[in-house]
Amino acid sequence: MNDYIFNPTGAGETAQWDDKARREYERSVRFLFLAAAFRECPGAKVSIEHSVHYGVYASLSQPVDKFTVARIEQRMRKYVEEDARFVREDWPVGRLKELYEEGENSPAVRLLKRSPRVSGGGIVPVYSLDGYRDYLFGELVESAGALRVFELHPYAPGVVLQIPSSETGRLLKWTAQHKYMRTFEQAARWAHILNVRYAADLNDCVRNGAIRDVALVSEALHEKSIAELANQIVEREARAVLVAGPSSSGKTTFTHRLAIQLRVLGKRPRLISLDDFYLPRGDIPVDENGERDLEHIDALNVRLLNRRLVSLLEGESVAMPKYDFMLGAARVGEKMRLDEGQPLLIEGIHGLNPRVSESLPKDVCFRVYISPLTALNLDAHNRLRTTDARLIRRIVRDHQFRGARIERTLEMWQSVRKGEERWIFPYQETAEVSFNSALPYEWTVLKKYAEPLIRGARLEGKAREGMGSTIERLQQCMDIIEEAEVERDIGPTSLLREFIGGCSFYSPSETE
Repeated sequence: MNDYIFNPTGAGETAQWDDKARREYERSVRFLFLAAAFRECPGAKVSIEHSVHYGVYASLSQPVDKFTVARIEQRMRKYVEEDARFVREDWPVGRLKELYEEGENSPAVRLLKRSPRVSGGGIVPVYSLDGYRDYLFGELVESAGALRVFELHPYAPGVVLQIPSSETGRLLKWTAQHKYMRTFEQAARWAHILNVRYAADLNDCVRNGAIRDVALVSEALHEKSIAELANQIVEREARAVLVAGPSSSGKTTFTHRLAIQLRVLGKRPRLISLDDFYLPRGDIPVDENGERDLEHIDALNVRLLNRRLVSLLEGESVAMPKYDFMLGAARVGEKMRLDEGQPLLIEGIHGLNPRVSESLPKDVCFRVYISPLTALNLDAHNRLRTTDARLIRRIVRDHQFRGARIERTLEMWQSVRKGEERWIFPYQETAEVSFNSALPYEWTVLKKYAEPLIRGARLEGKAREGMGSTIERLQQCMDIIEEAEVERDIGPTSLLREFIGGCSFYSPSETE
C-alpha cells in the first residue's frame, strides 16, 4: 500500500488536508482514472456511480476483471511518475456537446445549458490528458505528480477507486462493504423505476409536470421497503430493534413509520431515543478544541442504558430518563414496561455500536442502518454527494426549527462529520438491513428553503477558510436544480417532513 500523504502545495507532509483539498484531489484522481480507462478499455463507457469507503465506485460497459483493473492502475501510475500535465481549456457551454456521443441530449449539456451559473454563453473548464477530454464540476490539480496516493480494487461488475481518508490524508485498509453496495444497487433500481438518474432528468420532470408522480412513487417505494423490513423483524422475533445512521438521515421519522408497520402486523412496539441517555453536560467528554463532544460514545450513560434495556426485556417496569437539553441533564421520565414479545425500537446515532447492546442476547437484536444514499448524479462522471444532501437537510431543519443560523450549522458540521467517521460508519456493515432514506425529488423541495440561507451566509476569518468552498459547492447545487411546488403532495409521515415541517409524529425540533 502506498503511504504517502497528499499535499497540494508541495510543502511536505505538513500541508493541510482540508475539505477543499480533498475534494480537488478526489476529482483529479477520478479524471486520472477516466483517462487511463479511455486508453486501456477503448470504446467502453465509464460511469462514476457513488461513494464507497473513502473513494468512488465506477462501472464500465464492458466486462472488468482483476487484470483489466491492474492495467488501468498501471497506466494511472505511469501518468503520476511522468507528472503528466492536465491541460485546461475554457469552452463555451454550447461546445460541450462535442465531448459526448449523445451531443445536445447528454445529461451534462442538458443540465448546464439551463443552469444560471453557466447559461448565456457561460464558460466551463475542460481538461485533457493523453488524448482524453472531459468536463468535471470543479478544478483539478495542475499535474498527475501530486496524485500518488490511491488504489484500485476490482468490485464486480465494476471497480472501486480508493483515495485517502479525510482525517489522515492516508489510505485506510480496504474493506468490501457488501451491504452498503446492495443499498446503492436498490437506489439504482429506484432511479430506473422513476426514470430519474441525472439532475437533468429531475429538472425535466419539474418542467413537464411529472415531478408530482416522482414524489408519489418515491414515497410509495419508501413505504414498501419499510413494510418489508417490518416483516423481517417479525419473522426474526426480534425484541430490540436498533436504528442508527449519520446526522440528518431521517432516523426519528423512519423509526415511527417502522412502528406503524409493526402495528399492522399485530405488534405494539415501544420507542426510546438514545439522546435521553446523555450524561450531564459537565460530564460529557471534550474534543481537541475543548468543546463538549456530543458525538462521542462516552457522551452517553452506556451503563445505565444497558441496565434499562435488560430490565425492559425481562418484563420489569422501569423509570426511563428524559434528557432536557436546556438544562443539560436528564430528569426522571415516565415508567415503561414491555409485555411478552413486545418489541422495543431504539433510535440514535450510536445504535450500532456494540457497547449500546452489550448486555443483550445477540438473538434478540435486529440492527438497521439508515442513510440518504442518493443515486441521483449530475451526469455520468460527476456525482451529487450524499454528504451534501445531508448537510442541506440539516441547514434547513436547524434554521426552521432550532433558530440556528447557517453559519452555526456549518461550524458544527466538521465536528459532526468527524464523529460519524469515528463512531457511525465503522459499524454500518454490522446491520442486518440498510435503509436508504434518500428521496430523489427532495432536492426540488429543499431548494426553496436552503437557497436563501446559502446565498445569505456570512463567513469570516477561519470560518471562511474552512467552509467557504462548501458554501460555493452548495450554491452550485442550488443553481443546477430547479424548484418544484409539490409540498401539497407530500404526506405528513414523509421523511422529508422531518426537515421542512408538517410531520404528524412530532415537531422537527425534537429530532437529533
